[in-house]
Amino acid sequence: MKTVAVTGTNGKTSTIAFAQQILDYLKIPNASIGTRGIVVNGKTFPHLNAEPDASLISIFSEGFRKQGIKVLLIEAHSSAIINGWWNNCSPEILVFTGLGRDHLDVHGTIENYWLAKKKLFELSNPDTTIISSTDSYGKELISEYQNQVSRIITCGVDGNFRKEMFKKDFFKSIVNLKFENISRRFELSFFGEQMIDNLLFSIAIMTTLKIKPQRYLNILNILRPPRGRYETIKAPKGIVVLDYAHTPDALENILNIIKPMTVGQIHLLFGCGGDRDRGKRKLMGAIALKATGKIFITDDNPRNEDPEAIRNDILSSCQVGIDISNRKKAIDLAVSGMQNGDSLLVLGKGDEDFQTIKDKNFYFSDREHVEAAIKLYQH
Repeated sequence: MKTVAVTGTNGKTSTIAFAQQILDYLKIPNASIGTRGIVVNGKTFPHLNAEPDASLISIFSEGFRKQGIKVLLIEAHSSAIINGWWNNCSPEILVFTGLGRDHLDVHGTIENYWLAKKKLFELSNPDTTIISSTDSYGKELISEYQNQVSRIITCGVDGNFRKEMFKKDFFKSIVNLKFENISRRFELSFFGEQMIDNLLFSIAIMTTLKIKPQRYLNILNILRPPRGRYETIKAPKGIVVLDYAHTPDALENILNIIKPMTVGQIHLLFGCGGDRDRGKRKLMGAIALKATGKIFITDDNPRNEDPEAIRNDILSSCQVGIDISNRKKAIDLAVSGMQNGDSLLVLGKGDEDFQTIKDKNFYFSDREHVEAAIKLYQH
């Protein structure tokens, strides 16, 4: 059984999801552990902890091996790395998708966060490392480890695996992908440059597993990101996009991607999680001003913090923001206010079906509330 560890601030879940779709098509037994839970050969089993400790990883790995699983993919989160849960795990393939500001409530500084991610490379002795060549931290890794690992595959600008965009809208991207000896135009059934980068990471994983591109090229056009990642919902008056974006980088990226595809205005709805990095709230408030329409500041998962205080942190740099604590009401107001050609970004929770208030999880689905609001307010 080959073990693949995927680490980075953004893109872990989508990279693994794309890889598993290809493996499923090829009927190669596979499993993953991460934000989506435990996924075995296309079947999802929810798990309470997206970051299982060392003993659980060992138990799962042994169980998968006995089941005949050939490829195990695991999201490697920074907190799990510093807690020592990867000390005795040595993945054959290690993927780094890039680094942005996140989890500073755990690490204190971006430098400490970077060192936590980097520690995985120091602990592991992978056969192959797949690294983003677009990301500045990725470039540092490439420079430092180019003579220390058996093989490095680079993805991104000037990488071994790269893309050239031609055309995009909310439902497809026409792109030239270049990898191995392939240079071919594809019409992909999703949008977003970063999402296409995640696809490239998954293709690089296939290369490392010695799976020839000719075996799966014909299905690249039907691969889909996981639910709640750049997910589009078509409405009579425009497009609603659901995404998990909850960091400054992710917010800025999706706003930049949406802008050239939107005919009307870009409306934005988001909040920030409680008991997490407070410093990013003001940054995200400032970035939110790139939205050309209305900005709704609402509750995410406030946990044990005062929800109003969280929203005020965001509003301190986004004074035009509309403050609505109740997330359902915020969604209703945002959807009802859309005009022809508008886009609405509903960000932060993605496919989550809960909202954490104090120490309790309450059922809540952005998707369900968006779809209900469209039926109610847009005819």
